[in-house]
Amino acid sequence: MRIIGLVILMILLASCTESSNPSPDSCQVIRMVSTQTGFRLANTNSPNVITKVGGCIEFVNDDPNSVHNAQSRPGIPNNLAFNTPILARGESQKVFFNIAGEIEYICGVGSHATTMNGRITVQP
Repeated sequence: MRIIGLVILMILLASCTESSNPSPDSCQVIRMVSTQTGFRLANTNSPNVITKVGGCIEFVNDDPNSVHNAQSRPGIPNNLAFNTPILARGESQKVFFNIAGEIEYICGVGSHATTMNGRITVQP
């Protein structure tokens, strides 16, 4: 009887551990606030984000006055490079990261990159 109870407890603990991990569909959100404010990781004042290999970042345009995109800064190795389409207010785009590395990213619209930039750290 103790063995059965122990097995049930182990199964329950294992399922709790699995459910506490983010699902592959959940993404960290980076908001495109404005050309003055720049990018912001949701609920922070930072444009920088850390994710794991296989992680997802969703870029959301919250700027009522301008279109934006998110792209790796020119010169980033091709295996880390990304580029979202130009997004109007309310539009979003998910980007998945499958290789560890540091990626500096910018808004590539006009001169927005001077104030709209940040860093993505993809950990193994």
